[in-house]
Amino acid sequence: IDYKYPWVYICDADERVPDDLRREIEQVVTNPTPECAAYRLRYKNIYLGKWIKYATSYPVWIIRLVQPKKVTYEKRTTNVHPIVDGKIGELKSHFTHYSFNNGLRHWFAKHNFYSDREAVEAVGVRQEGLPTFKQLTQKDPILRRRAIKNFSFFLKGRGLFRFLYSYVLRWGWLDGLAGFHYCAMISMYEYWIELKVKEDEAQWSNATMDLSQRMLKEDEA
Repeated sequence: IDYKYPWVYICDADERVPDDLRREIEQVVTNPTPECAAYRLRYKNIYLGKWIKYATSYPVWIIRLVQPKKVTYEKRTTNVHPIVDGKIGELKSHFTHYSFNNGLRHWFAKHNFYSDREAVEAVGVRQEGLPTFKQLTQKDPILRRRAIKNFSFFLKGRGLFRFLYSYVLRWGWLDGLAGFHYCAMISMYEYWIELKVKEDEAQWSNATMDLSQRMLKEDEA
């Protein structure tokens, strides 16, 4: 793709760019000698009219401002991570995420779809084995979060663990009733993934066994 400008800001339909972030982006893209090839940002997730700060494990860093000539993307089912050829900077301002603006039914349907893709990804990760200690403790917050995510695919009771982590360890209870609802819904999402992983692995195992039996019969014949 030929881009008209050297910088691209990636923005989902349910996200907004406040004025302070706009000004900061303008400062970066008008710099004739930029130091970085891409920038990561934090976001504020809004539910029931308030910022859910603690229950969302804030801060979560996401690369959104990029020079497209210096950035490529992984081929993954979900949670695609950009591969940056150069230095990655951090912006101070936040973008705002209104993930519940279309209502809970839309959120449930969307996350049911996401859990399908996460389950497929998890099956592949589990076949590769546990991430290393070095991967779990690396300095890059995005890569470290990815490694922790991959590690979580090996845990039993992911839904319960996610609720205790978000609501208790990360102080989600400080977000009030909205924080409780959010932690409960995210935990349910994790539980869906765990159930679908078990189902997918069982189907894969049965298919492999059937193939082995057919090959054995062919050899005997």
